[in-house]
Amino acid sequence: MTAMNRNWLSAVLKRLFPPGSFGRRLLYRLRANTGKWLFTSRGKPHLPIEADIERFISWVHEQESHQIVLIMASTRLIESEGQRSTNFALELSRRGIPCIFGYWRWKKNEWYPQDRLAGGILQIPVDAIAEWPEIILRRFSNKEKIILFEFPHPSFFKVLAEAHAAGWVTIYDVIDDWGEFQRVGQAEWYEPSMERHLLHNVDAVSVVNQTLGKAVSDQGIKGAEQIPNASFPEIDKVDEDRYLKRGEITIGYFGYLAGAWFDWDLLSETAVAHPTWMFYLIGYGGDSRKKGLPPNVHLLGKRERNELASLASNWDVGMIPFKQERLASGADPIKAYEYLAMNLPVVATGISAPVGAEDLVRRVKGADAFAQAIKTAAEEGDRYLEARAAFAAENTWVQRIDQLLSMIERGGQRIAEKRALFHRVE
Repeated sequence: MTAMNRNWLSAVLKRLFPPGSFGRRLLYRLRANTGKWLFTSRGKPHLPIEADIERFISWVHEQESHQIVLIMASTRLIESEGQRSTNFALELSRRGIPCIFGYWRWKKNEWYPQDRLAGGILQIPVDAIAEWPEIILRRFSNKEKIILFEFPHPSFFKVLAEAHAAGWVTIYDVIDDWGEFQRVGQAEWYEPSMERHLLHNVDAVSVVNQTLGKAVSDQGIKGAEQIPNASFPEIDKVDEDRYLKRGEITIGYFGYLAGAWFDWDLLSETAVAHPTWMFYLIGYGGDSRKKGLPPNVHLLGKRERNELASLASNWDVGMIPFKQERLASGADPIKAYEYLAMNLPVVATGISAPVGAEDLVRRVKGADAFAQAIKTAAEEGDRYLEARAAFAAENTWVQRIDQLLSMIERGGQRIAEKRALFHRVE
C-alpha cells in the first residue's frame, strides 16, 4: 500500500471512528485481536502477560504522544536501586511518553508484576522480546518508535534487525565497559563481536563518559553523544529524621557492593587507621566481604530511595571507594550525582569525576590519600554549598531525557538517514 493510499484510509477511518469514540475503541480492539491471532497462528510461544500487552497497545494508540520508547535493560525496574534505565523510564512516564521496559531475569518462569501500567510503562523480559520481537516491534505504526539498547546481549541480533525493518530509531547507550564486566565474572554472556555489530549498525550511539567515548571512537564510531548519568530531582528530600550514631567524622556510601569494583581492603585499612571515624554502607551484594569488618564499619542493608537523604543527613562525607582498574574507570556512578545533590562533599577512588564536578569530587589513590581527602572534605564546611546545589540542578534525569530526545529530534548521527530511507520504502 502506498503512502498516499494509507493517508487516505487513515482520514476515512478517523472520520468514521473519531478519536475517543466507542467505535474507535472497538476498532483498536479488533485490530489488536486480529494481530494477536495472526501472531499466534505463526507459532508464538504463550506469554502470560498477553492481555497486558494488548491492553497497553490499545491504550498507546489513544495517547497524544507521537513517540514510544522501548528500553532493553540489564536490570529490573526497581526504583530503590536507581539505575539509569529505571530513571529513563520514570522520566518518560512523567512526560506522558509510553515506555516498554525490557527487563533482565535469571529464570524464564519469573514474571514481575505489571505495577506501572497506569503510568504508561509495560514491563516485558528482554529474553521474551529477543525470542519473538514481532509482538512488540510491529505494533505501533502510528508512532515514532525508539529502541534503546542498554547492553549488547548476543540475543539482540534479531531484535536489531526486526527494529530496522519496522522503522524503529535504534540507539546503543554505552553505559559500562562490558568486556571488563566479563573479565571479573559479571557478564559471562558478553561477545565482543556482538558489541561491534551493535555499535556499527544502530542509528546512533550515546556514552556516559569520556572514557567510554574514547573506547567507541577507537572502534571507528565518530560523533557519539555523551549523555552522562544524573540524580533524581527529589533525591535530597528528607522524609523523616533517621538517627545514626556519629563519629569524629561520619562517612557514608550507598549502592552496589560488588567485590569486582568496591575496594573492601581500602575501606578496612582506612577504618582501622581511624577508629574514631564512623563508616556506613547502604546497599547489597559483596556478602563474602562483609564478615570481619572493623567495628566502626556499619552495614545498613538495602534501603528505599526515599530513606537515603534522611540517612545521609548524618554523614559528613560521601565516599566512592572503587578499585583502581579499568572496570571502575568506565563507570559514571549515579551516587556521585546524588551525593552532591544531598550537599555532601565527595571523595572517590578509581573513577573520574562527573563533567562539571571536577572541583567537587576529590579523586585520590591509596589509603593515606583517601583518609586525608576525607579529613579535608569534612572540614570544608559550606565552601562549595552553592556550587554543589548548582551542579545538582543542572544534572537531573529531566535534562538527560531532554538531551536524548533532542538528539533524536535533530536527527543526530544516522537518525535522519534512517527516517529518510524508511519513509521512501513505506
